[in-house]
Amino acid sequence: MGLQAQSAGVITMSNKWSFKCSVKLSGETNSSLQKIVQFYLWETPVPNTSEKGVPFALMGIEKSKYKTLQAEMRKHSGFPAADGHDWKKTTIKSIEKDLKSLDRLDRYDCSFEFAIHTVKNGLGKTEALFYFIRNAFAHGGFRISTYKGEHYFVLENRKNGSIRGRAILKESTLLSWAKLINDLRSKKKKLVPSKSGKR
Repeated sequence: MGLQAQSAGVITMSNKWSFKCSVKLSGETNSSLQKIVQFYLWETPVPNTSEKGVPFALMGIEKSKYKTLQAEMRKHSGFPAADGHDWKKTTIKSIEKDLKSLDRLDRYDCSFEFAIHTVKNGLGKTEALFYFIRNAFAHGGFRISTYKGEHYFVLENRKNGSIRGRAILKESTLLSWAKLINDLRSKKKKLVPSKSGKR
């Protein structure tokens, strides 16, 4: 059960980072969860992770094109912010400090989206975000919360007891990213750098 926290006249619920609640994939009400798990767990675009996935590189996404991909992700979902304050790659040593700076170390609410995660050796920041999300689902480190009528996925990945990543992302964000990547994979969409050169 959450504690109430008041900030700027808005009351939000503060919850513990706990993932023991059961989740069922079957049933009509869970069609969004089924799509999310299928994409992020089985069809992940992270290289050398799933036989069912098509890696970013095979979609033509390499080097500077990741900036263009991030801009498309933002255009489709509103996350991450252009200045990157809500999405941070970090180290195992710094992750708790980074979470504390967002007041998301001990408890959470869903008043804003964010992602803070470590980066596996050999992966870039975008690949590492998708890898973190995949691992959260693979190891059961997720739950679904509702805030102001919207569903949010609360995600955590741990290894040997230490936090490797945490995020709170709207269901609509995860679905829009999955659609974007699937459209790129099926060549329904192409990444086009912005004319201004700002990505």
